[in-house]
Amino acid sequence: MNILIVTSWSFKDGLIESATLPYLRMISPNLSEQSRIFLITFEQPHLSISANCKKNIDDVLAKDKIIWTPLLYKRFGVLTLPRYFFQLLYVLYFSITHKIRVVHAFCPPAGVLGYCISLFLRARFVLDSYEPHAEAMVENGTWKKEGWKYRSLFFMEKKMSERADFLISATEGMRQYAWEKYQVVKKEFYIRPTCVDLGLFDEGKAKNAKLMEELQLSGKIVGLYAGKFGSIYMEKETVELINRCQAYWGDKFVFLLLTAHSKVEIQNIFKKHKGDYSIVKQFFIEHHAMPEYVGLADFAITPVKPVPSKKYCSPIKDGEYWAMGLPVIIPEGISDDASIIAHNDIGYVLPKLINEEYDKAIVKIDSLLDVGNRIALRQKIVGVAKKYRNYSIAQQVYNKIYTKLRSR
Repeated sequence: MNILIVTSWSFKDGLIESATLPYLRMISPNLSEQSRIFLITFEQPHLSISANCKKNIDDVLAKDKIIWTPLLYKRFGVLTLPRYFFQLLYVLYFSITHKIRVVHAFCPPAGVLGYCISLFLRARFVLDSYEPHAEAMVENGTWKKEGWKYRSLFFMEKKMSERADFLISATEGMRQYAWEKYQVVKKEFYIRPTCVDLGLFDEGKAKNAKLMEELQLSGKIVGLYAGKFGSIYMEKETVELINRCQAYWGDKFVFLLLTAHSKVEIQNIFKKHKGDYSIVKQFFIEHHAMPEYVGLADFAITPVKPVPSKKYCSPIKDGEYWAMGLPVIIPEGISDDASIIAHNDIGYVLPKLINEEYDKAIVKIDSLLDVGNRIALRQKIVGVAKKYRNYSIAQQVYNKIYTKLRSR
């Protein structure tokens, strides 16, 4: 039972290491010795990988029956449609020659290619990380609802939902969304939040003494954001919140930014929104080293734009923050995470994106960080990570699905 895994990400994108490969390694034991998992990625030039590095990656992946096939990424648009067509032909030929029986796509954009391949091959189709993408792009201002990009992807989301043998979503609410928007009801509908490697993200790695000294963080209040700016992530509001933190804590405040953006890009964002970049310590960190850097922080933020479709997402950063014991500031209506944070009193949920609410959030975080409560707070937050983001949740889902696929 050879499996084609389709993503829309580059291999060095953190989502491959954190939200794809761990699940492929859960699928692998369900396969026969002869079966293989073929992983398709779309490589962006600035994330290119050398031939020697690829060979090392291939050797590691082979231990889990995974074979990586990179393709060239091009931004979706009218002018790139011919390239997409030829890539479709290539992946179809590849799938035929490798006798693909199951197509497993992560997220709707990659699901379009997965849908086409599964249709041509009459292969089983698994749509993973199932959430609205077309409507999200309109809600966050990237696309227009009357535009062809929205209309074509929304149409394909409906077709994918109808064809999929198995749907895997991060939230239970997506089941109702599928019925309301696509008129699709699936018996084979599974809930799998973006889970976290709790062995890697271990609170014992928090406040690494060497890094604390190197970055001069002793005695500081360290805020953290691990992620991108733009698209579904806020820029202006994020900088405004950071400004309020600086106003409250003064020279004690430092903001740690873990991102793939260049320093020039971030400096321009701060300049545009009248922020002070001098308090920012910015790094691009490989995923395996993330716990030590996340663990330097005292609290974290999740600046996902609070648009209606984001109630169905599952930001992996929240699980990683929680695993390292960090309270989180998050807008209202984001995933199930906002309600989890409010219910467990492990951060602050912003009902509005205004300075008054930012100030309330900061005061709340300051009270949570009281020295006498710090150890108990970390233990409480780590307990939330173990309950809601444990790999065991995902393992049960993939075991059920691939046991059924083997028997068909």
